[in-house]
Amino acid sequence: MSKIPTMNGCFQKPCGYPIGMLKFRQVILGLILILGISFAPMTNADALTPKHNTTINDGGATSVQVTDDGLVWHSAPSKSVSTIRINQLSGLLSLAHGIIDPTVDELPPLPDSFRNSADFVQTGMIFLQLHDYNYQLLYDLQQNGELKILDVLGDGNFIIRLPESHANVLRLLEDSGQVRWIGEMQPGYRVHPSLLVENSYHTLAIIPA
Repeated sequence: MSKIPTMNGCFQKPCGYPIGMLKFRQVILGLILILGISFAPMTNADALTPKHNTTINDGGATSVQVTDDGLVWHSAPSKSVSTIRINQLSGLLSLAHGIIDPTVDELPPLPDSFRNSADFVQTGMIFLQLHDYNYQLLYDLQQNGELKILDVLGDGNFIIRLPESHANVLRLLEDSGQVRWIGEMQPGYRVHPSLLVENSYHTLAIIPA
């Protein structure tokens, strides 16, 4: 019979230490590894935290100097964007028929067949241009049922519809100080310019919004 020790029927390599002592040494080694990993962030906390000095200048800019590597960075002062006016409009009316300043230029010309002197009375549709981006007046009037915003053309320009009794609304718009220009919207401006030139059709129905 072999004198080589076995465990569960398998031969074991001879060892100079008892099995119980080997298990104890493995437990001690595992504890050392666990404790070393756990305390590593605490021992290196100072190395991971950069040392810096902060100074605030009169212009509102903040300067931070990191002494570990000499890196210096500056944050932009908040006053650098104070010159941008977000409520400034160009004063232009941009249509498919042309781009104009309605307070200086005439509206783009239209064929006589696409003009109607009674269009405003029949439809109540007009162009309206504001001085700035404050549209609250129009929204309040629409909520009160005194006008209807049909289209937003951008850059402070609108197409609106006024009620039949529009005298009070027009006076309110003119006295508000927010309206730059009001003009009639002829039927030809509700049609693409290409249709004004290509008269290959016999009948063109224009239905107000």
